[in-house]
Amino acid sequence: MKMGVISETVINQDASRLHWITSVPVGMSICLFGILANIISILVWAQIRRQIKQRNTTIIYFIGMGVVDSCLLFMFILKDSLTALSPSFVSTHTYSFLFAYVFFPFFHYLLFCSIWIVVAVTADRYFLLVHDRTPSRKRHILSLVLVGVSGFIINFPHFFNYSPQIEVLNNHTNQVWKPVETEYGMSDSCKRYEFWVHCILLILVPWVLIAAMNTLILRTVHKTSKKVEPLTLSTNLTTSTSNMAISTNTATALKGKEGDRKVVKFWSHVAPRFIYQRKKQTHCQNIRLRTTRTLLTVTFTFLILLLWQCVTQCFWMLEWRKHDLEHPQMWNNVDKSFAVGKLGIIIYSSINCIIYFLSGTMFKRQLFQIFKCRRPRSYT
Repeated sequence: MKMGVISETVINQDASRLHWITSVPVGMSICLFGILANIISILVWAQIRRQIKQRNTTIIYFIGMGVVDSCLLFMFILKDSLTALSPSFVSTHTYSFLFAYVFFPFFHYLLFCSIWIVVAVTADRYFLLVHDRTPSRKRHILSLVLVGVSGFIINFPHFFNYSPQIEVLNNHTNQVWKPVETEYGMSDSCKRYEFWVHCILLILVPWVLIAAMNTLILRTVHKTSKKVEPLTLSTNLTTSTSNMAISTNTATALKGKEGDRKVVKFWSHVAPRFIYQRKKQTHCQNIRLRTTRTLLTVTFTFLILLLWQCVTQCFWMLEWRKHDLEHPQMWNNVDKSFAVGKLGIIIYSSINCIIYFLSGTMFKRQLFQIFKCRRPRSYT
């Protein structure tokens, strides 16, 4: 019996040690890097948006994602990393109060916004490419407001999960404050809420929506990319042919009559405009395709990391085999998996800048221009 108790204690210590590693050295490092990377990506996309003359709502969403992800990473440090890093610091009334009513509820609120902004930007690109519809500016603002308001309403119960309470230690000689679960936080209704809202509504539903829309977007991009190449070749051919025709006709007109000179003069004004419009159309389509490829890379990475977190979190929230005294290792494996899986959304929120750099030509060029102080290049 004693051996079983000792073995179970060792198993729990292993899981606790892994939670500490993923929360403090690993989690804090990822969060600090992600906050810096998101600030850089916000500056770069803001600069690109000022230089692009045409409307590009996806860039606005990218900027919004950078702001929300930075706040989410900061909240992870305050809610998770500090708790594991310095127990003496968090054993105060101020921190216990902030944890119960700020850090914990707003972390889940920002998590909701971070995930559903990805859904919003994917839906925006889906309607633009698949259905050739561009929602108005009011609809974009309405969608962002809807994400923010609905996220606050859905996550409102999290304000009642914890409350600051004082705990007496060492025979009433030492008193510490801790955020303790309330009666609601320990109830079955709270567990059902957490499972159905955060495992189904917050993770599974967005995952399915993004996967379906990305599949249709990818098919449309594949078709469009085949059309852009002949259009670019046609534009270059039209440019060279028109220049040759203008040069030939001009030389002939210099030897011919006045009427021929007027025709050549008219053609010399019309042809460049036609070529310019053709080039502009090709350039706009290229920008649209590049932005879409960047978005697809971001969202597919999001799907992989979110699926990883979804599976581990669902088992952990259902407390699968937690009370199985004969096989305590089963719950230990679930607890360890969640310790690593909870980093899924944190990693995603931190690496978007890297994804933009590797998959986006515009982002890479603008990033070099900012840090090398080059003259800004227009994307029109």
